Amino acid sequence: MKYLLIFIIKKQLTLKFNTYLESLIICFIIGAIVIVLIIVFATSNITINDSLRFVTILNVIGYHYKWLASRFILIFMPIMLITWIISIPLARPIIKLLTDIIYSKTKVLFPVYIADWYYPLVLLILVILFTVSFSICWLSLIYRNKIRSITKT
Repeated sequence: MKYLLIFIIKKQLTLKFNTYLESLIICFIIGAIVIVLIIVFATSNITINDSLRFVTILNVIGYHYKWLASRFILIFMPIMLITWIISIPLARPIIKLLTDIIYSKTKVLFPVYIADWYYPLVLLILVILFTVSFSICWLSLIYRNKIRSITKT
């Protein structure tokens, strides 16, 4: 009877621990997504603001904002593609190393499965995030330039 009671208590504690652990993992995932969004938006904003004078000169010469925006996006897509290709062989060993470290320190095993279709999905999500954030920053730049040109005259 005593062993049965200990077994039941251990099982309940394990279930509670697993629930807390799942909640913690979900919080980390949400935090990682927020951090990625902030980094992508900040990178786009810095890129556009650093090139503001160049964009204004090209606009005065006669290039349209749509053409300039497409060229700026095409500049950064190869960089994103190259870093994505480099990260493919590094992702699995790094995740394996991290799960081994977590297991050795806490004796909690995280079964991590990385399907091959995750990689194109991640690339697609990154391209969409970058394009959307770049578009938002670009539209704010155009809006600011139009406001400046109206207020200066």
